[in-house]
Amino acid sequence: MVKRIGYCFLCENVASKVMLKKHVFKEHNHGEERVFLMMADTNYRGEPYWLYFALPLNGTLKDIDAFLRDMWCECCHHASNFKNGLDDLPMDTRWSKVKNSVLKYTYDYSGDRTEIFVSCYGEIKREKQAEGIELLARNLRPFKSCDHCEESATLYAKGESEKHFCCQNCAEKVPNENNDIYWLHLSNSPRSGVCSYEEDFKKWQVPNELEHF
Repeated sequence: MVKRIGYCFLCENVASKVMLKKHVFKEHNHGEERVFLMMADTNYRGEPYWLYFALPLNGTLKDIDAFLRDMWCECCHHASNFKNGLDDLPMDTRWSKVKNSVLKYTYDYSGDRTEIFVSCYGEIKREKQAEGIELLARNLRPFKSCDHCEESATLYAKGESEKHFCCQNCAEKVPNENNDIYWLHLSNSPRSGVCSYEEDFKKWQVPNELEHF
């Protein structure tokens, strides 16, 4: 079973997914502003990707859509939607109207779709701030070994007949006679290696020594 280890952006604590939820409620639950403690979770190719984030009480699905695109999904401005069961929800729906539900968010639902489940664990408090959604914690990038050595893979590619996970050194040695291999950075995202997705590595990153588990 893959361990779901994550990193708290508020105090640099490293713990399991479950323990970080308890940690946020205990250690980061103070201030004047009430917000929802939200979870976005997916299990892509057997790898766990998840986020805890704070959402203002008047936050909408459009706000969450923008956040998930920025964090995990955006590559070619594909369409996205939220469903509550079989029902499509308007993007201007306030989370407070559906706060007891688990919604399925789909990005690029007509192509290489990515499905994410969004839910709420209740309310917490934070200091008043101008920004709306605030990232609280996220999973550490799952470890993927290089196909050719024991180092951590940092690049991913899919040719016509096979996939490659490589470190930088080994990727330079992979034959590419037909020029059909295009390397992408292995991202901490369910869109890693999908379509033309490239993570913005200047944002939302944990310290290098905690890059993966």
